Amino acid sequence: MSITASGTGLIGRKEELKQVLECLRKGQNVAIIAPRRFGKSSLITQALKQLKTENHPTACIDLFTTPSADLLATVLTKEVLKNLKLDKAFIQFRTGDSSLANHPELLSILLDFPSIAGFSDPSREEWDLLSESLDFPEAFANKYQKRFICAYEAMGNTKHMDQGAKIAALLKAKLGTHSQTSYIFSGSHLSAIQHITGTGRSAILKKENIIQLGYINNQVLIDSLNKKFSKLKLKLPRNYVSDLVKFTKGHPHYTQQTIRQIILSYVLEGKVPKQKELPNHLLRLEKDYLEKLWEGIARNKEYVQILLALPSGNTNIYPRLKSKGVNVARAQKNLEEMGVLLKNKQSGYSIADPLLELWIRTKF
Repeated sequence: MSITASGTGLIGRKEELKQVLECLRKGQNVAIIAPRRFGKSSLITQALKQLKTENHPTACIDLFTTPSADLLATVLTKEVLKNLKLDKAFIQFRTGDSSLANHPELLSILLDFPSIAGFSDPSREEWDLLSESLDFPEAFANKYQKRFICAYEAMGNTKHMDQGAKIAALLKAKLGTHSQTSYIFSGSHLSAIQHITGTGRSAILKKENIIQLGYINNQVLIDSLNKKFSKLKLKLPRNYVSDLVKFTKGHPHYTQQTIRQIILSYVLEGKVPKQKELPNHLLRLEKDYLEKLWEGIARNKEYVQILLALPSGNTNIYPRLKSKGVNVARAQKNLEEMGVLLKNKQSGYSIADPLLELWIRTKF
């Protein structure tokens, strides 16, 4: 969890960061699995930042923001060229009407990376361009004799892309052939990643390199926050921080949002908000997000029944919902894959987002 404006400070993810770095340094691929807002991006950012200081070229691609073959090829090429500080020149060339002749800095590397020239050829098929771009990190690694580290975030989004199945198939075919590039994959569920990395002996991802992010350890979080607040010279009521963490459950995003509100109130009003005020503040702050999230869930009546039953505190919801014709096992599995539910071996399923759970209790 980051609690700094620049997003450079992580709390409670030291072991996960260590594991990610160890895998990538060994030339192995790694996957980070967690629901939305659990800090996957922050962990990836921190890992790439560290590896960059070790002279590794890096790139980070968010598949949610690159929903087409053409855009994915463009963004990937830009991210790779960023390592040579040529990303801005590439975008100017890509989005303008000028030819490569007007970009001598790009011409100077064209012999080594001829795929760049394809972006100036309107007759080039977008799938050929994407195919070449997917090989760009590997070509870069071979040219400069440095292991390339490339992150692909929101892997499950390929299922919702325009021609997503074709993009996923191309990713699967290409990434498995690269020996000088290590990949970080992230998604809300393992299945969102394995449809590209494969399974079994042919998989390009080892079982032991799959990292499941959960809530931040509460005691680690409490200790860290007490130190942070102490440095800021904020005088807090007794048990204020522990009650805060109890409410957020150690959820990275909501803990961060709560801390920001506390600091903002202290700066503007000279006092911290009362503990009981914080949940309502977060509900107001996240109103649009929660309503949009619920709108997507509410299209399926089984999902609604599951989520309405879970906040009651009775985890054994099978008897109640089975009589209503709800396929509980299937609905829970689907909600887990969507990142809405978390599964615990001991306690079973629970709502991953503590604010969504509070919102459901308040609204229904």
